[in-house]
Amino acid sequence: MYSGYTNPKAVELAKKLRSITPDGLDKVLFAPGGTNAIGIAMKLARLATGRYKTISMWVRSTASIDVISVGGQALFSGGLGPLLPGAMHIRPPVPEGCSIWLLQYVQQQLCGLCFAHHGE
Repeated sequence: MYSGYTNPKAVELAKKLRSITPDGLDKVLFAPGGTNAIGIAMKLARLATGRYKTISMWVRSTASIDVISVGGQALFSGGLGPLLPGAMHIRPPVPEGCSIWLLQYVQQQLCGLCFAHHGE
């Protein structure tokens, strides 16, 4: 167990998580936030696979270049120059009859287009 910057509650939670996960999943890493968690997961995936390409849907976190690269939203990447190589994006599936999701999709597309247009 890592004994650096931690606290008794974090250690207790890590032990609980280890007790309920399958054998072989015996390490726990807490991240301070969503952006950090995504960045850490990307780094671990690269180390584990030796690959760097990603396929993702939209990510709504914009605090770091790695997460912006996989996020795929032009609204957050405009004007930043080249992002991480290998980031590919796919459109999320549209749940049948979901007008809320469709409205969000249209808003994202319009905001991205407006930002790209004004950034030229």
